[in-house]
Amino acid sequence: MPPTSIRDLVLIGLLSLALSACAADRDQERREVAELRVRHERQQADFQAGQDSFRARYPMPVRREVAGVGTLVVHEAALGGRLGQETLHLLFTWVNSTGRTTNGALVRVMLRDAPGRLEREQRVELRSLLGAGFSADSTYTSFVDMPTEGVHLQAGWDWRIELEPLVPNLWPGFVETIPAAG
Repeated sequence: MPPTSIRDLVLIGLLSLALSACAADRDQERREVAELRVRHERQQADFQAGQDSFRARYPMPVRREVAGVGTLVVHEAALGGRLGQETLHLLFTWVNSTGRTTNGALVRVMLRDAPGRLEREQRVELRSLLGAGFSADSTYTSFVDMPTEGVHLQAGWDWRIELEPLVPNLWPGFVETIPAAG
């Protein structure tokens, strides 16, 4: 049935304009989604290349002896996480190789930017839950998942892990204040 009035013609015209505008919006939306996909795929490829480079730079395992503290074995070191939430992942074991009972050890993991400035640090106390200490040849295994917060995107970024003696905590909650000398 053909349009019978000018009003019908105007409505048909407006409807066809609205439909063509919707189609243009859909085309724009498709282009934006395609651009996002391409950018995400590029970022994902860069991240995976960074993971490959990291594995090549830091072959595992690594074993380090620290006199009077013990042995630290880093079993895994990886750039992990997902885009926007990247982490430095370390799995390590401390071995009480001192030949005597100790209180445990303190592991410090440091993340440094390209110029070598400390960006982040995480400390892990390897302490006996029962407070009895660790006899010779005891082990303690733990891990760290430290957010890189973009530091891994800088060429020349680095990380370091250190092992230190753990100070005994004889009275939990007690903090001793030592006056300054002089």
